[in-house]
Amino acid sequence: EGDRWVGPGFGGILHVVMGGAPPTLDSPTTTEVSTQMVTLQINETLVAMSENYKVVPMLAHSWDVSEDGLTYTFYLRQGIKFHNGEEMTAEDVIASFDRFMEVSARSDSFSMVESKEAVDDYTVKFILSEPNRQFLTALAYVTADMCIQPKSVIEGKAAGELVIPNDIIGTGPYRLAQYDPDNLIVLERFEDYQPLPGGLDGMAGGKIPYYDAVYIHIVPDPPAQMLGLESGEYYLGAEIEDPQAILANPDIQVEMFYPGYSAMLLINHAEKFTSDVKFRQAINAVLDMEDVGMLATGGMRDYFRLNSTLWPP
Repeated sequence: EGDRWVGPGFGGILHVVMGGAPPTLDSPTTTEVSTQMVTLQINETLVAMSENYKVVPMLAHSWDVSEDGLTYTFYLRQGIKFHNGEEMTAEDVIASFDRFMEVSARSDSFSMVESKEAVDDYTVKFILSEPNRQFLTALAYVTADMCIQPKSVIEGKAAGELVIPNDIIGTGPYRLAQYDPDNLIVLERFEDYQPLPGGLDGMAGGKIPYYDAVYIHIVPDPPAQMLGLESGEYYLGAEIEDPQAILANPDIQVEMFYPGYSAMLLINHAEKFTSDVKFRQAINAVLDMEDVGMLATGGMRDYFRLNSTLWPP
């Protein structure tokens, strides 16, 4: 156990570059992709989405659904530690859900939840007002995630009240070690992390923290990002303003892959105008997504796909 992360393939530092620091690391409160890039390494959810779009275990090892579809009972993995050393229990799940409903940008995703309770230290029960197949998917969704955080840290804290870095605590493979929003964010391997058995499977499976640390460099200037990429100072994450120039550079090997997320607008239904479906339809009508995609990728049509699903391939 003492040298579980030692061996071939383990060690070193991954250097990533970002154009700006995330506006917050309180992930349930925001839909910002820059926040997700950091906090998906820190936080975990009860369940997760597999490669083939099946909701599978993460912090809950299994669950039961009543015959009428109204009661979901989750059985938590035991011995899971938060980054502050506390063991995760059902009380943390309840506290995380309660706070999510108070602060999250997508609390409406759980409007079907009528009640919830901690049955014992490792069992949580949710009762729905009506059967709803969206419930598990909403638990697994990574944008403004319903992550599990320690009750002792988050209880009673509104959006914007979590202190960075002390209150940014999860169960994930990396912990927040340093936060300098003008310069550098450092994530260090969480030595007590307990990966699931098996290989990586979409957002689920056995997540293995191979690197000792991840250094996220904050560099607002895209040309400076590219210089760092070309020199080897950064390994990934640079904003590419001229994709054609990169493809033509014989010193850079380009491997194209599609990211595991979709770019989308999540509109606040609580505001007067945006709560009106006709207003939201008008926004959708006036935006030419083909033009938006071409602008975002420097005119390279093969670099984006138009897909209406919330879950990308």
